[in-house]
Amino acid sequence: MYEVVVEGQAKLDIVEAWDYIRSMAPQNAGRWLDSMEEAIRSLEQMPRRCALAPENAVFTREIRQLIHGNYRILFTIRKRTVHILHVRHGARSYLESEDVEE
Repeated sequence: MYEVVVEGQAKLDIVEAWDYIRSMAPQNAGRWLDSMEEAIRSLEQMPRRCALAPENAVFTREIRQLIHGNYRILFTIRKRTVHILHVRHGARSYLESEDVEE
């Protein structure tokens, strides 16, 4: 079992996405947030099941992604802790080195 830590930027990403969804389809925002939290919790079990993210080539540490609907949950694993770095809509460009603290 892994500990999952949602880092500050990922929390902001989630709030921003939730705000957008709420403005477009208020009836879906709560369900989206619940399902996102469930997807993130799923990383407590076998996080290495997730593929390497395209961004992995840019960083010195391994970056993986869990696809959840239209969103990519980007994370790294250090020992027995999964660090959620960003939650990004799939239509957004890939992360660049300045987007993540090494």
